[in-house]
Amino acid sequence: ARAVVADEKVPWAVKWPDYSPTTFTAPHVLANDSTVKPGGWADPVDPTSVDWPCRASYEGPIAFDGHQQPLNPRGRTGMSQRGYLGKWGANHAADPIV
Repeated sequence: ARAVVADEKVPWAVKWPDYSPTTFTAPHVLANDSTVKPGGWADPVDPTSVDWPCRASYEGPIAFDGHQQPLNPRGRTGMSQRGYLGKWGANHAADPIV
């Protein structure tokens, strides 16, 4: 379960030294690490091995925490790492509607 984050604590500008988010990356994401599995679609476990200058976000510049993991540009969510998403940082997608 995600750590509870009160609305006033969501912005990264608000100091919260005791913030301790739940860490989670889905097993299927880890199993598809492109540096380990041929044809894998997920980023490596270590975010420092990502080519960050080639990444972009529509939310603005990518900021990082003390572990060099990208911060959610919208603020604290109660969870860190990638969850079910394959990429560190922005995960661009297009969902066509038929």
